[in-house]
Amino acid sequence: MRKQIITFIVLAAFVIAGAVWIGYDTARISEHNYETDTRDYEPAAWNRKLPDSPQPATERKIMYHLKAEYGYVSIYKADGKLYDNTDIRMSFLPQSVQIEIINVKDLYSDKELYEFLETYSS
Repeated sequence: MRKQIITFIVLAAFVIAGAVWIGYDTARISEHNYETDTRDYEPAAWNRKLPDSPQPATERKIMYHLKAEYGYVSIYKADGKLYDNTDIRMSFLPQSVQIEIINVKDLYSDKELYEFLETYSS
């Protein structure tokens, strides 16, 4: 009987130590993502220089919008309909690209979209 109690106590200690280790590891991962994904950004619109004259009539037509949703990049068509949810994490993108996407990055061709996806997809 005494041997069973000692065995139970040893196994319980291992289970508790494992739970503490998993909790610590999970908290450390969550803390890293929280710090990365919630940084304050200055909207890119504040950095833009306003044109002195109206835009020319030959302005390019917007085909897609890139938006940040739940920590990932989503692609919308120009009419506002969802085109695709990507597996590209915002936290893995360069800060300048993150800022552009947070402020809704416009793409003007399929080529631009494919270049973006080719560059940042894994």
